[in-house]
Parts: sequence; C-alpha cells; structure tokens
Amino acid sequence: MRQPVRTVWRVFARKAPVYAQLIITRRCNLSCGYCLEYDNASAPVPLDTLKQRIDALHRLHVTSLTLLGGEPLMHPQLCDVVRHAARKCITTLISNGFLLTPGIIDDLNEAGLDHMQLSVDSLMPTPDMFIQKSLKSLRRRLEMLRDRATFALHVTTVLCPETVDGFDEFVGEIETLGIPVSLGLVHDEDGRVAVQGQPYIDAWHAFHERGGRFASIEREYGSSLLRGEEPEWHCRAGHRYLYVDEHGALQLCASQTGRIGKNIVDCRPADLRGYGDRKKGCEPGCIIGCAYRASVIDDNPLPLVRDWLRGEMRLRRSARAGLARSVDARDSART
Repeated sequence: MRQPVRTVWRVFARKAPVYAQLIITRRCNLSCGYCLEYDNASAPVPLDTLKQRIDALHRLHVTSLTLLGGEPLMHPQLCDVVRHAARKCITTLISNGFLLTPGIIDDLNEAGLDHMQLSVDSLMPTPDMFIQKSLKSLRRRLEMLRDRATFALHVTTVLCPETVDGFDEFVGEIETLGIPVSLGLVHDEDGRVAVQGQPYIDAWHAFHERGGRFASIEREYGSSLLRGEEPEWHCRAGHRYLYVDEHGALQLCASQTGRIGKNIVDCRPADLRGYGDRKKGCEPGCIIGCAYRASVIDDNPLPLVRDWLRGEMRLRRSARAGLARSVDARDSART
C-alpha cells in the first residue's frame, strides 16, 4: 500500500472510493464461455480520453485503480496508460496473459505497474474451449512473470461446473510456482451466483482452508450463497466501488449497467455518496466480489482492513522475490 496513512485518511475520513475499474478496451484475443465482457472488433479507447478519465478518478481520491478489458494487453499504448495512472494510486492490470513477452513485462516494470492479476481457470482447456485459460497454456508465461516482473503478481480463478473437478489439484499446481491464488464464483449476466451445492461448498472450503488468501472476508458470504442463502448487505457500488465502462460512463458494475450512466469526468464526491447510499435491489445472490469487499467497509471495516493488510504483505513479499529473481537473471545474462 502506498502512503498508508494517507490511504487510511482517504478511505475512512474522506469516505473516498476504495476500488475503481476502468475499461481501456473491449477487444479480447480469447472467447471464454463464461465471460460477458469482451468483443473482437472494438477499437481501444484513445489514450487522451483515458487520461481524462484517470485524472477524474484521481480527483475523486481513488485508492486502487484496475485496468480492464477485454484484454488490456491489446491496447497499443498500455504502458502510457499505466504510467499515467500509477502517478497517484495503486495500479493493477487484469490479463489473460497470452500476449505477454519479456519486453512487455520490462515495459510494465518501467511504467510503474504495482500489481498484475492473471486469470487462469484449470489445468487443461476444455474440449469445447469453454475454458481456454489453462495452466498448460500459461505455465511458461507465469514462470516468466514470476522471474522477471518487479510488480506483484497473483493468479485469480473461477469456480464453475467446468473447473470444480480437480480444482484442489489445480490450485496446488499454481502454488508450486510460488504465486498466490484468489478465487471467485461464476455468476450469471445479472451478477448472481450461478452455482450451488455440496461439490462447490467443499471446493470453496478446501481452498480457504489452505490459508493466506486475499479475500478471506468473502469466505462465509460465499459459503452462504453456495448453500442457497441470500445474506443481507448494502451494496455501495457507485461510491466505494466504481466501474467505468469504455464510454466513460459510471456503472454499478459490469452486470448492472444503465443505472447511473453519468460520465466519470462529471462526477463529484457528493454524487458518489448519493449513489452509494441507495439500496440497489440486486444484492440478493450477488457474487461481484470487488463490490462486496468495498461495500462492507462501511458496516464492518475491521475484517476488510485485516484482509487488505494480509494481502498487501503477501503481495509485497511476492514483488520483492520477483525483483530479486529479475536481478539475478540479469546478472546471469551478463556472465
């Protein structure tokens, strides 16, 4: 966490947004069966336009900004986007990793990227290619990232019918690479959990029992959803969590669009507080983890702070280890 005292002041005293996600392109090089957030034709959002949106998020004192696609690596000026964002907030990139090269990793190091979240779903792709982001396809790129990146790295994966069998083995294989793992549950087009039942409960509990996860605050909530329950909570999307689409419009999340629609450059802190105070009505069954984590901070902040600090410590250890490996690799190359 950069400047922890300032961050705590912003989040708890100024009630600033905790997370923001910004779409920089809708285009993707894959077509995963469960994904609803890509196309194969859109042009990337122009750099100057993205800078205006990032400046607006900086003015709103966003703590952490995540760059999304589609596939962000398809944006031709990605490093310029990262460099502009990283001036004033923690900057994360979510990628499928297929387009990574040593040169791109070096450029992202130089641009000041703080964290990369790589999506990997299973040991092998499914025959129908519903699941494409497999460890078989990405192991070499994960090793390259681990050894070359100076930014923190973790793998995120999704529990769904195509991945539940053999899930524990898959997580174990990722962990042998020395890379942290986080887990989400597949959702439908409205953001509601799309799986239930004992096999998913068992996989969910086994995952969290392994310890050291970023999102342990979601453990009981996810368990309740998998049991068919619908815990009550107040979604603070539009305030604590911001989702900015490719048109610059603020949305509740990727699954609940058209309910705000105001351009982010025109938003003021009072607007965000008003959006956050409204009950959304879509909370029952929602499994949009970033919205949930950012929302509970107003009702029960201690678990989120604990979880955040634990994740930050692990990410920092990962980043330090990556830096040491990249230095060793450069020294070896010279000799």
